[in-house]
Formats: sequence, structure tokens, C-alpha cells
Amino acid sequence: MIAIYWTPESETTFARNLEYLAVRWNNKVAIDFIRKVDDNLKVIASNPEAFPFYNESLNIRCCVITPQITDY
Repeated sequence: MIAIYWTPESETTFARNLEYLAVRWNNKVAIDFIRKVDDNLKVIASNPEAFPFYNESLNIRCCVITPQITDY
């Protein structure tokens, strides 16, 4: 299993997305989003090759969480 590190920008973006979901929709939607992210991070940590390259030379892969949000 590989380690996953969050950049300061990704932490800020994640917090803003949660705030938006909670205000615009409700806490259940925000919690569901947290679960989706957590589930995908587990897959990334155990099998990063399951996701396509975003930038192969930098070894960056992408994982679509929702149609609007992608993890890199």
C-alpha cells in the first residue's frame, strides 16, 4: 500500500467542496462525498495502476470522484 499525501491546495479545495455541498444541498450529500473520496483513496493506495495517467512523465494519475471532481 502506498502513502497518499494531500497538498495544502487539495486540503483547501476539499474543505471548500464539503462546505459547498453542505450549504447548497445538505450534510448527507457532503458525507456521501467524503465516503466516495475515502473509498477511492483506498483503491489508489492499494492499486494506483487501476487509474489512467494524467501525466505519465510525472507519474500522475487521475481518479474521477464525480463528474465535477477529479483526484490527481
